[in-house]
Amino acid sequence: MINYMIFLNYTIIEFRKFKKTYQEINSVLGRWSSFLTKASKLNKDNIPAELKMDKSIVKAISAVDRMFDEEERSVYEVRMQSLRIWKVKSPQQKKKD
Repeated sequence: MINYMIFLNYTIIEFRKFKKTYQEINSVLGRWSSFLTKASKLNKDNIPAELKMDKSIVKAISAVDRMFDEEERSVYEVRMQSLRIWKVKSPQQKKKD
């Protein structure tokens, strides 16, 4: 039998007090905190090098851009709606399963 010990690390961040510049960021937590506090000022065409090194943050910035671009948001919402409709089964289909 294998015993696994799981260690969790909790960090509490007061985003209003997070004032680090991009040059002061030196950890994954710092990059994400910076993204979360400055997301409205970022776009996929102007990503600071300190954030660009993290592919997940670049992906998140692209998603935020989509949500703020009215046309892309409309396309996204229509796509998500069609996916929800596709997943919903009719009562007749449920009886067959």
